[in-house]
Amino acid sequence: GHLRGQGRSSGAHPPEMAASWEMLRLAVSEKDYSMATSTLCQELECGQADLVPLLSGMLAEVIRKEEATKAKRVQKGSAFSRFNKAPNQAEDSKDSAKDQAAEAARRCWKSGLRSLFTSGAEAAVSMLADLAQEYSSQEFIRAAREVNDGWSAAPTNTFKKMTDINSLCLQVGKPVLERYGFSPDERGDKEFRLILRDLSKTSKEVKEMNDRNRRLVFSAFPDLQGENQDDD
Repeated sequence: GHLRGQGRSSGAHPPEMAASWEMLRLAVSEKDYSMATSTLCQELECGQADLVPLLSGMLAEVIRKEEATKAKRVQKGSAFSRFNKAPNQAEDSKDSAKDQAAEAARRCWKSGLRSLFTSGAEAAVSMLADLAQEYSSQEFIRAAREVNDGWSAAPTNTFKKMTDINSLCLQVGKPVLERYGFSPDERGDKEFRLILRDLSKTSKEVKEMNDRNRRLVFSAFPDLQGENQDDD
């Protein structure tokens, strides 16, 4: 697919182009991505599928420039150490440069994935569905039962139980976090939870899926069922 004319006999006149830019600005400000897509397709004389490589390339370019800016800040701070580097460290520097380039590429990819969460609820819905699969797996259910049996062996307060549950959820959720561009640790999990909290305010689907996942997790711990009934 490439951008191509679709039968328009003449290019847009300046007033028409100005109106299109205004419509695009309005669509962006209102987060009306359907209107933005239609406007771009009309003005670029292309189909929706042709926008995919364009938008992917633009996203990659924005992230690349952000990463370059961050890298420059780091390089300024380490200029003195580079100046004083011994000659026999030259080869190590080459290997290090390759590693840094690979790491930068990974960061760009992950940043691109995370940026999808700011444009709508679709990415969060997909990620919540993937997490639901993990919470429904026999592996999770068995692990939850082991944790639950541990509570029965010794008096355990609610805070300890919630800590254990969060720890298990993080353990099974690490591959999902990484798949969607988050770091597979507590920091990445917290970042995702903050995004979920904000999206739940505007997306009924995200809120319902998040609540459903929470109930799914709690249902794997028999000890919690009695507590929940007592609270009702």
